[in-house]
Amino acid sequence: RGQAMAAGGATRMAANLDAAAMPPLDATPGSGFQATLLAWTQQSLQVHLYANATFLAERLHAQAPSEASLHVLATCHFSAGAKQRAYRLLQGCASPQNRYLLAMCCLDLGHVSEAERVLLADAPLDADAATVASCVPHGASGVYILGVLCMRSQRRTQAGAYFAEAIKLNPFLWSAYEGLCQLGIPPPDLGEGAA
Repeated sequence: RGQAMAAGGATRMAANLDAAAMPPLDATPGSGFQATLLAWTQQSLQVHLYANATFLAERLHAQAPSEASLHVLATCHFSAGAKQRAYRLLQGCASPQNRYLLAMCCLDLGHVSEAERVLLADAPLDADAATVASCVPHGASGVYILGVLCMRSQRRTQAGAYFAEAIKLNPFLWSAYEGLCQLGIPPPDLGEGAA
């Protein structure tokens, strides 16, 4: 009976959470308990209680093992600074969101060529920046990360092309403008209707 009361209380508390303020983590919960775990994991991430978020995400992944629940768990580790742990968890994942997070882990761990390979997994060989943009996880953000990876491997021309493409896709991606400035390349002309 105590567990039922606790579960009911947790469900009521989860229902009172401000869902709009939570990070948009996609875990497809199959039960009320899993939805509660996901909600409280997201709430813990939002308020930077990473150990709590990780504990709850581990329970969620144990209850409903999937790439979606693994993404939640790896996000907790990544946010807590445990990039190596998130990197190990994401090995072999195929979903775009997990590939993007794996690439971010690789970037932070200095695995430049692996990060690029993970991001470009769905792109045709020798594709230009515009073609790559349609294949890379998270669009402009993924293209921007490719620019950073090219900068780190001294491929300045390719980096500039990726930064310019990222800006075309998202004119509010300030980091891509900074990348172009570091390269001494003017930003692309976005026309009058752009931001």
